[in-house]
Amino acid sequence: MPAETETATPQVPTVLAPQPMGEITDARSVAEKMEAWKPSLGAMEAQAIEAARPSRDPMKFPPLPGHKRLWYRILRWVNKKVNKVEYKLRRRVLWTMPHVIVVDPTNQCQLRCPLCATGTFKSNHKRGKLQLEFFQKLWDVVGKYAYQLHLYNWGEPLLNDQLFDIISYAKRNAVKVFFSSNMNLLTEEMAEKLVKSGCDEVTCAVDGMSQESYEQYRVGGDWQKMIDNIQLLERKKKELSSKTPKIIFRFMVMRHNADELKKAKEMAALFGVSFRKKTVRIDMADFGEGSIWDKFEKYKNWLPEDADNNRYKKHPERLQEVDPCQDLWMRTFISWDGAVSPCCNVFNTRDYFSPGFEVDFKARIWNGPKYTAARAVFRGVTPEKGNFVVCDGCVKSGNNIWVS
Repeated sequence: MPAETETATPQVPTVLAPQPMGEITDARSVAEKMEAWKPSLGAMEAQAIEAARPSRDPMKFPPLPGHKRLWYRILRWVNKKVNKVEYKLRRRVLWTMPHVIVVDPTNQCQLRCPLCATGTFKSNHKRGKLQLEFFQKLWDVVGKYAYQLHLYNWGEPLLNDQLFDIISYAKRNAVKVFFSSNMNLLTEEMAEKLVKSGCDEVTCAVDGMSQESYEQYRVGGDWQKMIDNIQLLERKKKELSSKTPKIIFRFMVMRHNADELKKAKEMAALFGVSFRKKTVRIDMADFGEGSIWDKFEKYKNWLPEDADNNRYKKHPERLQEVDPCQDLWMRTFISWDGAVSPCCNVFNTRDYFSPGFEVDFKARIWNGPKYTAARAVFRGVTPEKGNFVVCDGCVKSGNNIWVS
């Protein structure tokens, strides 16, 4: 039976959920939208900080008994090794389970990034937050096979007031836990809870080296607050004598900020944190809609001109041969309410592989009709009529060449 979702939080009130921004095809047009958005963004941020502020330390879940932890380590190792073989053979029905689990703590966000389906309100998935009790149920099913848990996808994880408890529960069986944040909402109390939770890695979305540059994409964000919070988290790690979480200073290169890349690397080095470059994608807000080739012209003003920072220029060899999408064999993506998707790009409910999580995940979802049909696409098999899978459209439109 699908997991129950009665505990889901209500949709964001209308006053805090303005109408979509409309089409924004370049960074210059963002500035024209800013003034109208400021009141609602300010109200949402205030509400988010209040809701997400923990009043206690994360729950202390006892680690699994030693023999059970050892069994899980063996199980994960065997599962991953066999999984790689199944991927190479392009098997449709798998003996193994996914070893990377992506669970979205929430699909709400206080920013309005113009290339994001959440920021532009293009997603038709109801808004809500992952509940600890529900996470425990799904994690007890898939967690024993997992090497990694990624707690982010379409929202800002720090909006979920149970985030640190969720991390603490996942860490019982020594899995690596990651999450990504715009770092605008972090408080000192939250930073301490984050360090104590055992989270292994936090990716901080920087994407600009001044407020003017930053807000062209991170609409409604505060650059100085984000920078201060990165330093706050690093300082809190030292205070608590903790090596984790590892802090990633991630800079997404776009046309308007490409000349700031060197400065971003220098700041990360100054802070003593790791630096990671990311190249911008142009299909995040309309994935599965039309050809990727048509989007090059539509979104060209976001793309850097040099090939090193433009994924669509850097790898022309991808046009010749495409490996099967690893997500269909190695990863699964679960929304805050249990809906299962084939990859991180899917945001429209019509493309979900299951509307809800099931205890019999392997038989009914992982080896169900949607996943097996999607894997068959990479063996040249067109899905049967009535069993459309978004992966077929992704391959035919050319999107799959550039998403990774």
